[in-house]
Amino acid sequence: MVETNDIFFKQLMDIPFVYHYTSVEALFSILEGYRINGHSALPFWASCVYNSNDPKEMVLGYETVKEILPQYEKSCVRNMNLSEVYTKIEYEEQYKERFYTKRPKDGFVEKSTVPYTISFSCKKDFLPMWSMYGENKKGVCLRFNLGILIDNLKDNMDSSFVHYEGDKDNIIRDHLLPTLYDWDALFVEKDKKELSIEDKIKELCLLCDCVSPFVKDKDWVYESEFRIVYCKHYGPWYNDLSFKGLHLMLNKIKVDNHVTLPIEANSLEEIIIGPMANYNVLEHVLRNELKECLLNSVEITPSSIQITK
Repeated sequence: MVETNDIFFKQLMDIPFVYHYTSVEALFSILEGYRINGHSALPFWASCVYNSNDPKEMVLGYETVKEILPQYEKSCVRNMNLSEVYTKIEYEEQYKERFYTKRPKDGFVEKSTVPYTISFSCKKDFLPMWSMYGENKKGVCLRFNLGILIDNLKDNMDSSFVHYEGDKDNIIRDHLLPTLYDWDALFVEKDKKELSIEDKIKELCLLCDCVSPFVKDKDWVYESEFRIVYCKHYGPWYNDLSFKGLHLMLNKIKVDNHVTLPIEANSLEEIIIGPMANYNVLEHVLRNELKECLLNSVEITPSSIQITK
C-alpha cells in the first residue's frame, strides 16, 4: 500500500492550528456543557451532511471514488477489485441504493450510515469566514492546536484536511483513501481469497462512507477546511442483527440534524473576538466564563481586522 503517514504529518507541521468560527451563543453553550459534564470534554455540535450548504456534499465524493478507484487499486498490495461493481448497471444500482448520495426528502432513512461533521478553517481571522460563520463578524473564532485535537479524538471519529475537486488526482489517491480506509486489514478480516459481488458492494459503501465527507467542490477552496467526521448508523446494515427488530417496527428512522461530539479542552488555545463585536464587554464576560471552566490558559484577543462603519 502507498505510504501515507509522512504526507499527512507534513501537512500537520505546515498547519499547526485550525480555527472554528461560530456565534457567541454557541460558544457559551459549549462552555456550559463543559461545566455540566464535569470538565470532561468540550461538547461540539456536529452537523449532518444533508444539511450542508454545499449542494454537492457526498455526491462529489461518490463520483471521485468511482473515477480514481481503478488507479488506486493498482497501488494496493491486495487488490479487492471493487471496480467490478461498476461493470454492470445492476451492480452499481444496488450500490447506489445502499450508499445515499442525496438528501432524503422526508428526513427519514430506511438504512444508511450518515456522516456528521465539525468544520474548521486553516485561516485565522479571515473576513469571509467571519461573514459566513462568525455571526456576521460579531461572533468568535476559536483557535485549536491541531496536534492535540486529533490525538484525543475518539476511535469512532475520523479527521482530515478537506480535498477539493482540483487536487483529487494526486492528493486523494495518495493520501485520503489509504489514510481513512485500510484495504489490507479489512481484506484479512474477511479471510477470503476473492470477494463476492455482495461483499464488494459492502466494501465500496464503506469506502465511500470514509472518503465522501472529505471531498468538496472547488468553489469552497477558499475556506481551506479541516474536518472531524463521525458516522452514525441508521437501520439494519449488512449483518447487523441488533437493528433488524427496530427496523421492522419503525420501517424508517428519522435522521438527526446534529449530534454532540467531545473535543479535548486542552486543544483550545485562543478565542478571537469578531471585528464587529464589543470587545471590552465580551472579553470581560468570557474571562469569567473561562475561569469557571478552569480554562484560564486560553487567550482572549481582538480581531486584527479593521472595519469602518
